[in-house]
This record gives sequence, structure tokens and C-alpha cells, in this order.
Amino acid sequence: MQNALLQHGATLTARPSASVRTAIEALFRHKRLFLRCVGAVILLAVAFLIFIPREYASEMKILVQNARGNVIVSAERTNPINVVSDVTESQVNSELEILQSRDVLDPVADPSWQSVPLERRSASEIDEHEAILRKFGRKLEADVVRKTNIIGVSFRARTPEQARHSLQALAETYIAQHKKMRRPPGASSFFASEAERYREVWDEASRKLVRFQHSHHLNSLPIRQAELEQQITSAQANLLTADSSVQEQDARLAEASRTLHSMPPRQTTEDRAVPNLQSVQELNTIVVELENKRTGLLTNYKTDDRRVRDLDRQIAFTRAALKEATDNRSHE
Repeated sequence: MQNALLQHGATLTARPSASVRTAIEALFRHKRLFLRCVGAVILLAVAFLIFIPREYASEMKILVQNARGNVIVSAERTNPINVVSDVTESQVNSELEILQSRDVLDPVADPSWQSVPLERRSASEIDEHEAILRKFGRKLEADVVRKTNIIGVSFRARTPEQARHSLQALAETYIAQHKKMRRPPGASSFFASEAERYREVWDEASRKLVRFQHSHHLNSLPIRQAELEQQITSAQANLLTADSSVQEQDARLAEASRTLHSMPPRQTTEDRAVPNLQSVQELNTIVVELENKRTGLLTNYKTDDRRVRDLDRQIAFTRAALKEATDNRSHE
């Protein structure tokens, strides 16, 4: 019995080694086929890595915070009470759902879809739009950063410009949708109507006051006070101007009186004869130049030559003009 058990255990322990050996033998027997399969897989992987189109990713971070509390919209002044500044996990998840909602993705993934009326959308167009949204959703990744109130958003595209523009459009659409959901409905129209009502009441009260003042010949106290203050200010300015003018005239009269008393009764006059120095100097210069020119001509020509006689006449005329300029004197 014991020998039988030992033989059974030996067979049990020998089975794994036999299967491994059989596998190795089969591997070596069909090694060419195995190498071909491995080579084909490697070639396919290399071809996939080489010919796969490149994709670029653009990332952005969205910070979720409590900018303002939800208060009751009314015409009176409201003070928010117990506004919580911390952001809860549910608020972050809500912002993430808004970011991935159809209201945000539709204008970004398929901008022309919003312009198609609801009744004109066919089944094929709806299927095509859904396919565009699924394709856009596969490229979009949005998740909450762990232990923060920040949402990380990433978008992949064939070109960096396309990834950046798509993510920018997504951010703008998300912010617009966020403002639309956070803004109380009817707030703008409510405040516009209240402002118009108060303006009409103010205009009517102003017209009644003007009619009352005209009928009773009354002026309001602030207006009358402002008019009197303006008149007092202008009168003070005119008084200061008149005082300065009077002081200036007095100073001029005093200076004129002192000058009159210090002036002698008779003034002696002098008559000075001054020659015309500029003309005399110019004529002297001309005479010297003509004489130098005559001296130079005498080296080559005789005294009876026409050129020498012309210079003699010019020198004579210039000396006569010089004598006349010397005799004529200006009197001062």
C-alpha cells in the first residue's frame, strides 16, 4: 500500500516537468513559426508607432470657489448671513458635471448644431451629432485633483493650435453656462423695471415741486443759499481786483511825483557831429584795392594803357566820393 502511494506521488510530481519539457520540445520543433510570429508582432508594433498620427494635449485648471452667496433678490438692501467660504466635494463634482454637460459640449464640439431648429433635426443628423460628441468626449479628459477644489481638464488633438482653441472655447462656454446657472432668473428684468419705476416717481416729484415753486414764487433753500454764496464769492473777487488796481495806480502816481520833483527845470542840449564811419571805411578799402590793382597792371602795361587809365578814373571818382563822405557829418 505504501509503495502504491509512493508511485502515485511520483507520477504526480513528474507531470509538471513532463509538460514543461513537452512545451520546450514543441517550441524548438516549431521555432521558425514562433520566430515568425514574434517578428510579425514586433513589425506591427513598430509600424503602428511610426504611422500612428501624432496627438497634442492642451491642459487647463479650473479653481472652484465660493465667489458670492445665494441671497434673495429684492429692491431693498440684502446682507448675506452665514456665507460658507469653503468648497465642498459636492460643489466640485457639480462643477465637473456642468463642464461635461451637453449645454457646454454641444457648442464646442458641433458649433452649427445650435443654429438648426429642433423640428428640422433629422435622425441622421442626430446620429451624426452624437458621433461627434462621442469623438469629442474621447479626446476630453476632466477629473478632480485629489484633495483639492481644482478640476484638471485636458484635450487631445492633431495639432497644438486645434487643441488650444478647442480648450479655450470649452472654457469660455463653461464660464458662460456657469454664470447663467448662478445668476437668479429674472434678476436683470426685475432691477431694470424697479429702476424705471423709481425714475418715473422721481421725475413726477420733480415736476410737482417745480410747479409749486412757480405758483408760489418760491425758491428752494439750497438753491437760494448756493446763489447767495456765488454772489458773495464774485463780489469778494471783484473787491480784491479793485484793491489791487488802486494800489498799483497809487504806486505809479507816487513814482511819477518823485520823478517830477527830482527833474531839473531846464535841460541842457548837446549837438554832436558824427561822420559816416561805415561809408568812409568802405571807400578807403575800395581805394586801396584799386591802387593795388593799378600797381599790378603797371608791371605789365604802360601808364597810357586803356586799362591803367580806367583804373585812374575809378580811383579819382572813389577819392571824390570819399571826400564827400568825410565832409558830410550826421548831427545828434
